[in-house]
Amino acid sequence: MHHILTRPRKHQHFGTASELPPHRLKFFSVALPIFLVFVREVVPTVNSVLWKPKTPSQFSLCVDATQPCRLMIPKIIHQTYKTDDLPLAWKMAPAEWRSTHPDWKYMFWTDKKNRQLIKDKFPWFLTQFDAYPNPIQRADVVRYFILYEYGGVYADMDLVPLRSLEPMLRNSDAMLSETPNVGLTNAFMSSAKGGDFFKFVMYELERHSNPLIGRFSRHWQIMLSTGPTFIWKMASDYDKLTGRPNKVRVDSMPAWVWGKCKICKRSCDPPADGYLQHAQGDSWHHWDSWLFTHGIFCHVEFCVCLLWIGVLFVDKHFTRRFQPFWNSDWTIFYTIILGILVAF
Repeated sequence: MHHILTRPRKHQHFGTASELPPHRLKFFSVALPIFLVFVREVVPTVNSVLWKPKTPSQFSLCVDATQPCRLMIPKIIHQTYKTDDLPLAWKMAPAEWRSTHPDWKYMFWTDKKNRQLIKDKFPWFLTQFDAYPNPIQRADVVRYFILYEYGGVYADMDLVPLRSLEPMLRNSDAMLSETPNVGLTNAFMSSAKGGDFFKFVMYELERHSNPLIGRFSRHWQIMLSTGPTFIWKMASDYDKLTGRPNKVRVDSMPAWVWGKCKICKRSCDPPADGYLQHAQGDSWHHWDSWLFTHGIFCHVEFCVCLLWIGVLFVDKHFTRRFQPFWNSDWTIFYTIILGILVAF
């Protein structure tokens, strides 16, 4: 019997079971930036074509025609700044509020007035109020106490009214504003006097005064203890409460109604029938706030690509789990180029 000699069959070998075929890794490296650009640029464009955006005038909480539609909060506007001497960009804000709301009371609060309010009306909170390490935290919390004590509307100094807010505030006992970024914010809020929601918020402040991540980042210390992320969590927690005797409905106002800009934009043009215009803000931001917002949030696609490049770099020089992938070194270079393009 003759033995038939055959060429041994080649087997693909990728080192370990955890290694992936190089062509898949190449495909992923090329496809990732392209997909991120598609999500950022193409999807919003398609949505704007398929779905005509609503205008602020179309927003109303008066959905039941059989019930009266009236303003349920006091006609008071509250704003606060550290002193009476406003920055140039905000100098005209008080006059604009008085002009567009002639029958409303305008109350301006300084840091000194804020502390006096806590001392006179809420002495049980004064120790915690003074203990906050950042002035913006005191500016955050006092707005909750102001709305509980007086009711009305609170608006950040960088929000300039274009017309009366009454149509969008009718039929609401308490209102928070949505941000075009993520979740809710405390930049614009309204409440009836002595409202139960802000009473709930006030008594939750001490329990949230020292978040763990806040020990490493000033930005998250503020956001989680008193700022937008805190009030977003409070709204969620309050909504889940059952059996609370005086519980009220907390409405949320979409960002497209009140004219809030995305955090990645310094300013934006309001719609023709808009209520508010957003001037330059974020006066409390330090370097870590800039890093998390403008550096990461506004360039998330680039950061994802950068992370992938880091994974590939560490693997090539240390772990070697994707070893066959490095037979073509152009891939990481191509990924870097696409990542830079994504950033812009």
